[in-house]
Amino acid sequence: MAYIAYYIDTLNEGLATIEPNSKQEIVIDMDAVADSVATEPRSDFYPASVTQQTQFACAKCDAFNDVRGRYAYCANCGWRNNRATTEVALQRIRDNINAGQTTPSDAVKQAVSEFDSVSRNYADELQRRVPMKASLRKELQGQLFHSIEQADILLREVFRIDILRKMDNDRPFVKKMFMRRHVYEHDGGVATQRYIHEGGDTDVREGDLIRETKENAHNLISCINRMLSSFDDDFHGIFPQHEYGRNLTDQVAKRGAGREKRP
Repeated sequence: MAYIAYYIDTLNEGLATIEPNSKQEIVIDMDAVADSVATEPRSDFYPASVTQQTQFACAKCDAFNDVRGRYAYCANCGWRNNRATTEVALQRIRDNINAGQTTPSDAVKQAVSEFDSVSRNYADELQRRVPMKASLRKELQGQLFHSIEQADILLREVFRIDILRKMDNDRPFVKKMFMRRHVYEHDGGVATQRYIHEGGDTDVREGDLIRETKENAHNLISCINRMLSSFDDDFHGIFPQHEYGRNLTDQVAKRGAGREKRP
């Protein structure tokens, strides 16, 4: 309404300058109003420029987004930024391991925490957007995604989301490392009988202090990235990119291809 009122006022002002029985071009350039970012006061219809908490370029259509919180849909195409945001966080953990700023055991805790956080957010969106019985909603709300096998069963049987489909050779390793997170978090890094039994770690005895390695931490991050890729693919199989966003993505790709051909 503010936009329309501004447009009409500008039109009337222009009409008032025209002499009777004459013709004159009136230019109403709304883009000029939008471009005058530094000019105050702005028109009422133009929102104040307040930077939010997270800025990101959509991984699918490259549109710029400025949002509250951390995880969000792209305002242009509806693609969720969970995977891209988490990949950045996981790479930061890798860099800190290599720089000696994070110990391998702390890196394991942080990496599993990232996966749990991003998975919970996917689950929140499933609860919000998919009609379901109250009992299933309660089960999904209570799901702990660092309990990887239980989470996999629930997601696969109910939503056909298969987070472990690329992990055939690494399932035992992932299960062990996710259990190690619990040991580091709650048992001071000392192996318990539960860890040995459920994690399948035959290299330690109950009471041993687990010595984590950089190789394990890096391998775990690689596995989490693959699981995240599967989760993201299947989630967007349910909630695909908007049609307008797909068209824009194609346009961006064509422009990029055209630039590559220029000398």
